[in-house]
Amino acid sequence: MADDEEEVIPKKPILVLGAGGFVGSAIAKAFVTAEDEEGWEVTGTLRAGTAKPKWITHVIEPVDTALLEAIKRSSVIVLDLVSEPVASEQVLQLLATLAADGGDESDAERVVIGVSTIMTWARTSPSPAEEEGGEAPPLTEEEYKRRRPHVNFRDQHTLEKLLVRSGSESVRTAVVCAGLLYGGAEELFHPLFKAAWHNQPLPLLSLNGDGANILPTLHIADLCSVVLKVAAGEGPQYLVAVDQAREQTLRKVTDAIAKHLGTGEVVPMHRDDVLLDKDVDYFQLDLRIAPTSVLDMGFTWASRSGLARGAAKVVAEYRVERRILPLKVLLTGPLAGVAGCFESEVAAALAAEYKVAHVTASSLVAAVLVEQSELADKVRAAKAADKQHTGALPDELMAQLVRAKLNSTGCTNQGWVLDGFPQTLPQLKLIAPEKESDADEEVEAEEEADEGEEETERPKPPADLTPESIIVVRMPDTQLKARVQSMSQPQVEATGMTAELLLKRMQAYAQAAAPEGPNNVLTHKALAQVEPLELAHDDASIETSLSRARIYLGRPRNYGPTAAEVAAKAERLEALRVEAEANAAKLEAERLAEEKDERDKLRAAEQLRIAERQQHEKALLESRSAPLRAYLMAEVIPTLTEGLIEVTKVRPEDPVDFLAEWIFKNNPVLD
Repeated sequence: MADDEEEVIPKKPILVLGAGGFVGSAIAKAFVTAEDEEGWEVTGTLRAGTAKPKWITHVIEPVDTALLEAIKRSSVIVLDLVSEPVASEQVLQLLATLAADGGDESDAERVVIGVSTIMTWARTSPSPAEEEGGEAPPLTEEEYKRRRPHVNFRDQHTLEKLLVRSGSESVRTAVVCAGLLYGGAEELFHPLFKAAWHNQPLPLLSLNGDGANILPTLHIADLCSVVLKVAAGEGPQYLVAVDQAREQTLRKVTDAIAKHLGTGEVVPMHRDDVLLDKDVDYFQLDLRIAPTSVLDMGFTWASRSGLARGAAKVVAEYRVERRILPLKVLLTGPLAGVAGCFESEVAAALAAEYKVAHVTASSLVAAVLVEQSELADKVRAAKAADKQHTGALPDELMAQLVRAKLNSTGCTNQGWVLDGFPQTLPQLKLIAPEKESDADEEVEAEEEADEGEEETERPKPPADLTPESIIVVRMPDTQLKARVQSMSQPQVEATGMTAELLLKRMQAYAQAAAPEGPNNVLTHKALAQVEPLELAHDDASIETSLSRARIYLGRPRNYGPTAAEVAAKAERLEALRVEAEANAAKLEAERLAEEKDERDKLRAAEQLRIAERQQHEKALLESRSAPLRAYLMAEVIPTLTEGLIEVTKVRPEDPVDFLAEWIFKNNPVLD
């Protein structure tokens, strides 16, 4: 090896139980991505059916032999006491056995970290108040020896005690008791986030009905930071990891999720329904507990102030991690927004497939006209002032309608396909104003409250209404005119697309869509890096255009089909299967009937052919035997007849011999 060749530093081995779970996967990724000179190589266990995260190097089965080998070569072991209690106890037993046998050959210290849950403190009585009648101070980790667990978390409580007592000179043990975890793709709070994203009212999962119970929480990224610090030797043997949220109640958390992600509506649940929730125990926790050691670890907090105050940032993380960012598409073209035309057919099909709103000017106007609002009055007044009956509203008013729609919960969560408006840069600016500089963009800052600062929830950030994808439909003027001329009278009346309006629309769109033109929507500053998809309106089927649009837009950004949609699809597939089987049976019966008819026809034809052949042979035989019959009738039959008569007269003993002698004697030929 050359002297100047860089030496390869081996990575430090770490064992993570449940490396595919919410906690294990996050911790494993944190170690792999940590700024460490040596780096980490992760060995982990996975539950059946769990996909292997890319940051896991080795996967082992949770059996004694495999776990023991992994323990011997690992410098850090992370146990998920909540999700993997059985495997965690296996590891503790193997560590005890290894210690009893004199340990392994390694002299390096081994660190074993157990990640537990604040539910092991759920029944802990509050600390006594400093003054009579005063408020009890929050619990701290120094009081961990008097903690009392929730009845369903006694196993975790026991594992915590076993882990603390498993420490030795060569094995350093630590328990990280985490608050209710949130952040990233979510786990415990995921049902609430999912319901809010689907624009459903959120249930208040409170048995007492008011949701006033205190929830100590912790962001999953902050848990990872704490575990990294503990692995590096910081912190006490028993550490409580919670954020600094003050008086964070179940009601506040639910309200924050509903406000920042959903409709804002929270509905109480009947006690019996709350009890059916699988995570009911977590949401009934009522515990005032303050962080101590974690505040001195010096890491950068992901969410110091808790879930309720940091809901805006947490919601943004959730959308990214779950890949459910809203789809924002603008479709433009000479007939965009005109019902029944190619552009609107493409837009409607994309909106249906991607489960987003199909937004057209006509649909917005129709919807607002049934309302009793100030905006509806403005629309009615504008339509009344339309003396030329163009049906178009002033751009400013149309932009108001579009903004109101795009700011609705369904559009901010799932997304939208704008069909036909805006067509020009000024129109787009009315919906999504250009920002003069990066300083104008909203920066999501971390909520760090100074001591004594009043706790206030951050407002919901405004939605970004700038399209992220542009689809442009191109159509030659001649084809466009031919398309409109071929429209039936009802279609013309429904769309209002007269020849005069068509000419104006073509001229306006040609000016707006001119490449590099000042009014082209693509000249919007926010769209500088957007490459539009151009679809040619030719004789190709709409499916061709949709196929290209699917590639351009990528996979749907949603949870996939709902249970009802899956059931409906299964029902449709079953109906199609039954129909296909019936059609197949019908075709088979028709085929068999046709084959039988064909066989009958062939059989009848064969019988006819045989009869004709027999008739022919008979006629041929008769024609060929005529001379012989004539000879017999003339020369043989008369003599034979006389001989037979003579036999009847004489009646000899041997008639045959007599007849033969008689014919021989009386044969005229011999004479």
